[in-house]
Amino acid sequence: MAPQSWFRGPVCGVDNCRSRLYRSSDGLTICQFGHVMEGNIEINDDQDQVTVTTRRLNVVNVDERGGYTSSPVVNSQKAISKKSTRLYGSEARELYFKCLQMLLKKQCEIFMTLFFSESMRDDLFQLVKTNWVKCLGITEKEEQVESKYYTVNTLDLISLIYISALQLRFQSIYINDIVKHIKSNEIPYVRTLHILPKSTLDKLPMPYHHMLQPLRLPSQLDLYHCIRINGLRLKVGKLDMPLNYYYPFAFKVFSDIFLFPNAIDLFNVFTNLMEAISLTELSFSFTYKTTVLGVIGFPEIQILGAIVFVIKLTFVSNPFKYMLHPKVWLDRLGKFEMNNEYSYIKSDNSDLLDWSDDKIEKYCDWIYDHIIPKKNKTYNLDGDHEDYLLTTMEKRLFQIFNVD
Repeated sequence: MAPQSWFRGPVCGVDNCRSRLYRSSDGLTICQFGHVMEGNIEINDDQDQVTVTTRRLNVVNVDERGGYTSSPVVNSQKAISKKSTRLYGSEARELYFKCLQMLLKKQCEIFMTLFFSESMRDDLFQLVKTNWVKCLGITEKEEQVESKYYTVNTLDLISLIYISALQLRFQSIYINDIVKHIKSNEIPYVRTLHILPKSTLDKLPMPYHHMLQPLRLPSQLDLYHCIRINGLRLKVGKLDMPLNYYYPFAFKVFSDIFLFPNAIDLFNVFTNLMEAISLTELSFSFTYKTTVLGVIGFPEIQILGAIVFVIKLTFVSNPFKYMLHPKVWLDRLGKFEMNNEYSYIKSDNSDLLDWSDDKIEKYCDWIYDHIIPKKNKTYNLDGDHEDYLLTTMEKRLFQIFNVD
């Protein structure tokens, strides 16, 4: 038998009974001593009726400042309806291309500021638009055949601008300079979402966000490969670039990278060598056959090969009045590497132990200026620190690591 459930109630009072414990039996309420409570009869006409007790739960949320807020579960229905505004499939892809187009326009403006004069603006913008339309058409065909190259991302936009500048042959632009400006965040690449409207980004699925704003910086090899792919897409074929287009690049390698005190003499040897072999143009091919060559077909790589030959030639037979010993030059270059921000000779994680204090300080300053948000520099009009703009985690991190 199931145990009887007793419940507490008023004093029974029958025959001076002081009991307060009752049980229900056949609709009657009976105290523990067997007295029946008069007038308390339970009648249940509907045996299928079930009483359901519900309660409203509060969901604990964390706001953008790190504080706790509670909201009823009813608000989750609003969140679901808000998420349903995201687009998928062909609609999301069309919106993604619109975002790329807005980003392309911004990048063109920055390229004009960094590399080109205003006289080149109309021609460059028109050619970039033409190549962008071609790229969209080819991308649609590649998607139909499920090609692995059909996805267009932020690096493809930079490649389109570079190819357009080469087609104009108006002002010089080099791949190493592009990568340097990408790493310094002057060319939008790893921080691009703030350029686009928030209402538009809310409609895009998260995978498109990662394509608009990549998670890592590109290397020169990544940019070389991307330029190759887009050159094939646009069916550029072959570009014959004049040799003097890369003269500034060659002189910069002698003077700024290899730090030769006689950079002018070496540059003259380089130009004389090019004249001796009757080389006036550099061919830049975009074909499937030359794709296997990798970076060797790029003009910058061909120029670097000639520069290495000139350096070895001058060390073997030094024709200059200023005698530069190879060991002295390598020692000077090594000292420069210890204090320089970027390493040109080698790149290894073990080299971090050999960095000077000044180089470490420069690197930390760059990380703080470009990676960490400047939230600890936020002050109000009275000069007081606005702590309410920081989350609880950020406050604690700034307490542990003092950046001032």
